[in-house]
Amino acid sequence: MGKWASKHRRYSESDEGTKNTMTKRRKRSTSNSQDELKSKETQNNVWLGKVATADCHNDAVTSIDVVSPNLCISASRDKTIAIQDLSKGTLLHRWNAHSQGVTKVCCCNSVIASASRDLTIGVWNLDNPKSCRGRLSGHTLVVSALDINTEGTKLFSGSRDNTVRIWDLETQQCMMENNISRNLVTDLKWAHQENMVIQTSEDKIIKIWDTRLLEVVHTFPVQAQIQTCCDLEEKRCLTGNNGFSGQGCQLNLWDLRHRQMLNEYRGHAETVSGCSFFDTSGPYTRFVSTSNDGTLRLWKDIQQASVSVQQLGLGTLTCIASLNDNTLLCGSLNHGIGVARVGSNDTLTVTS
Repeated sequence: MGKWASKHRRYSESDEGTKNTMTKRRKRSTSNSQDELKSKETQNNVWLGKVATADCHNDAVTSIDVVSPNLCISASRDKTIAIQDLSKGTLLHRWNAHSQGVTKVCCCNSVIASASRDLTIGVWNLDNPKSCRGRLSGHTLVVSALDINTEGTKLFSGSRDNTVRIWDLETQQCMMENNISRNLVTDLKWAHQENMVIQTSEDKIIKIWDTRLLEVVHTFPVQAQIQTCCDLEEKRCLTGNNGFSGQGCQLNLWDLRHRQMLNEYRGHAETVSGCSFFDTSGPYTRFVSTSNDGTLRLWKDIQQASVSVQQLGLGTLTCIASLNDNTLLCGSLNHGIGVARVGSNDTLTVTS
């Protein structure tokens, strides 16, 4: 299936017996502690079926990130974070991370960061996740988005308090802060090689930040709906929109170099809750999305209608992560995490 690209790709790994080499878009480094947690099984041995969330989360799964081809980390409204081995369907770690629900989680270079409704950001080490490395305080409302730089030394956060912040993870101090009226942050992604962060907001304006000065260098035209999620690959950005009864609910593809919208994609009947670039190696780019309508959709950038759609049977879907070049993880409001496969003919297969 070739090179695959996703916001959740936090690792690099190759298999000697295969022709294809999986290369992480952000070139994340892998530490010894992370290697110890990785399963020795290959990506083709991912355990199929709903992840064992009965022992994992007892409320909505709000965020998923992928640590290795078999290892995922998830956050929940039940205040916990969990690490699972997907080659065996087993829970490795689960801990109470915050005093209120966790909104986002990400892992880079053995550093785990979590955002919460308790107004703080938790920082953890992958090799000892139950021992909090630090608590970043400063936001005055829910912390709604975050991302970590390639080296695992800085963190970019956004909140409903209209601010974005850059933090030094060594000193655990806020390095820079910027407050923009009505900038209630919904999501953000850090494009490390470009010193750039893409950020979406309830003010319906997509912003491009220069991380060196923490200044907005470009804003796209105000949209009709709120952008709920975003993802990055090379020079393009993907955003999902809120909506209901088929009004709004679309995805948009943006050209970051020429600063213009490339295409619009419709099909979801309710708010788009997650979006992710999936494969950028072929003559066209593929990406995936989840929605409050309970569907998972696969898209090609060259056509406005989805290539494939599946009702996962998990009710409202909350987030999505690409595990490898044919496996997707979907968080849900009431039924944990579901697993879906992408076939060679672009079909979606739901496992149970």
